Amino acid sequence: MQQLTVIAHYSDGTTAEITAQASYSSSNTDIATVNESGNISVLAAGNTVITVSYEGRSVDVPVTVNAILESISVSPDELNLATGKTAQLKVTAHMSDGSTEDVTALASYRSDNEAVVTVSDSGLLDGKSQGSATITVQYEGQSATVQVTVTEPVVESITAEPSSITLSAGNNQQVTVTAHLSDGSTKDVTTLASYSSDNSNASVAGTGLVTGVIAGSATITIQYGGYTVNVPVQITAPVVESIIVDPATVTLEEGGTQQLTVKACYSDGSTRNVTGEAAYSTSNSGVASVSSTGLVEGNSQGSATIFVSYEGKTAIAQITVLSPPVLVERI
Repeated sequence: MQQLTVIAHYSDGTTAEITAQASYSSSNTDIATVNESGNISVLAAGNTVITVSYEGRSVDVPVTVNAILESISVSPDELNLATGKTAQLKVTAHMSDGSTEDVTALASYRSDNEAVVTVSDSGLLDGKSQGSATITVQYEGQSATVQVTVTEPVVESITAEPSSITLSAGNNQQVTVTAHLSDGSTKDVTTLASYSSDNSNASVAGTGLVTGVIAGSATITIQYGGYTVNVPVQITAPVVESIIVDPATVTLEEGGTQQLTVKACYSDGSTRNVTGEAAYSTSNSGVASVSSTGLVEGNSQGSATIFVSYEGKTAIAQITVLSPPVLVERI
C-alpha cells in the first residue's frame, strides 16, 4: 500500500495538510484503488491515475504498478547426474501479471552436501561422488529446491591399443580397449567390448585377438558403452616361422651321399619345399661336404654338422661318416 499526503496552498501563502479532507478516485480500479484516507492499494500490474479533489481543485497522480514476484521454479527440479558430469540449472521467476523471467544468473545457490555435488554461482552442478544432495535456490525472497542423485561414472569415450595393426597372414595381435569415464578415471574393458571385422582378410575373437587370414586389409570395429572405435588392419603375405630338415640325422659311409629335404613352415600354417632355395654349409668339410642343392657327401670318418638357412630361419642335420667295412678278399 502507498499513502498519499495532500497539501493545500492558499492565496495568502500559507499551506495546510488536507489529506483527510480531500476526496480520491482511481481511473482504473483493476490496477489500483484508493480509499477515503488516500491509501493506494495495488491489485495488478499496469497504469492508472489517482485524482485528488478538494474545494473545487484537483490534481492527478499517475500510478505505475510493476508486476511482483510470486514464485520461482527450477528446471530440472530433480535429476540423476553421473560422477564427473555437469548439468546447468535454469531458474524462472513467475510474476503476478502472468509473465516469466529467466533469473538464473541472478539467483543464489547452495548444496547441502558438497562432497556429492557442488553448484556454482551460475547454477552449474558438478557431480563429485555417488550419493544424494539437495540444492536450494533463492531469488528475492522466493526459494525452490532440486533433488540431485549422483550415480557412478559413465563412459565418455573408448580407445584401442594399438590403434592400427600390421601383421602377416596367420599371425595375431591382441588389442587392448580402454574406457575413459566421466570422473577422469579409466577402465580396461577388453573382455567386455564387442568386436567385428568388415571382411574375411582378418578375424577377431571376442577377447580382442586379431588374426591375419589372407593378405589384404580389414577394419576391426570395437564397441562398448555406446561408443565405437575402428582399428585398421593391414595383412601381409605369410612369413616363414621355421624350417625343417629331413633327415635330421644321417649316417654315411665314406663316399656315400644323402639328399636333404628342407621344408618351410609359414605363419598361416602352410608349408613349402624350399630345398632348392635354402643355403647350406658344413662344420667340417673334411668329414662331410654339402652342395648348394643339399646333397651331403661323406668324405672321411667322423662327425659334422650341416647348417641350413632360409628366410632368416635355420636348422641343422647331424652327419656321421663311417669307414667302409673291411671285406674278406681271400682265405
